[in-house]
Amino acid sequence: MKSERGALYRHSLYLVLLSRAIGARLSLSASEMRNLMLAALSQDLGEMHTDPELLKSGRMLQGPERNVIHVHPVTSHAILSRIPAVPEDALQAVLQHHERLDGSGYPGGTSGAGIDRLARILAVAETAEVMLRRFDPERFSVAFRLHRARLDADCIRAVYELLPPANPPNDDAPQSRGLSCGRVAAVFAGWPDLLQRVDSSAAHEPLAFVTSRIYQVQSLARQAGYSAEFLDMINLDGDDAYLAAELLAVQEEIIRMLDDMAFEFE
Repeated sequence: MKSERGALYRHSLYLVLLSRAIGARLSLSASEMRNLMLAALSQDLGEMHTDPELLKSGRMLQGPERNVIHVHPVTSHAILSRIPAVPEDALQAVLQHHERLDGSGYPGGTSGAGIDRLARILAVAETAEVMLRRFDPERFSVAFRLHRARLDADCIRAVYELLPPANPPNDDAPQSRGLSCGRVAAVFAGWPDLLQRVDSSAAHEPLAFVTSRIYQVQSLARQAGYSAEFLDMINLDGDDAYLAAELLAVQEEIIRMLDDMAFEFE
């Protein structure tokens, strides 16, 4: 991995460090900590068997290509299962590190108590590592608030304890630029109308699945103060740079969540 996939290698090392820090705050036992760090180092071994072209940043995956990405935890688990010294707890954590509490993860769509404790830590650690690499602390905080139904709350709190204080927004840059509810409002308002046009007598599991995901994101957005009504009430070009910066971060994260949902639906 170090010689052929340098970015994946560094990501794995960062995961070990971040997972250990979270585990320390959760008071894991010595054996749990060893299994957690082994799982963190090994969870993405399956990606060594994925075409590097599919993993390039910005590449849009098409059709069956998505299955290749979703299978990597299974591949990692299969590789490690052939090594007798790897404990079962570490194997389970590797297999489930992309599962989410609300059942929206993969490869098994496992939810709630069915997700191993170490896998929950890995899920938060990996999410945090990616966000901290790409975004500032304000965006990080917003994203975790919006994902609290999907990720373990105790692990999220542990990550917050590791973060430095957030810097104030740059007042020279207008934070309200690009802040618009258009696309988000179209999804939230358009879905009930679309449901009325669908033959509800034939409603089955996929329709209920999509509906529940959309309403879940809508609820999270409103809890974060992001709605067309609220944006109309405030002056984003006024003095509240903090509010504008946070709302912009919320908008960007909601749009990313909608893109993830489209991926998941397909």
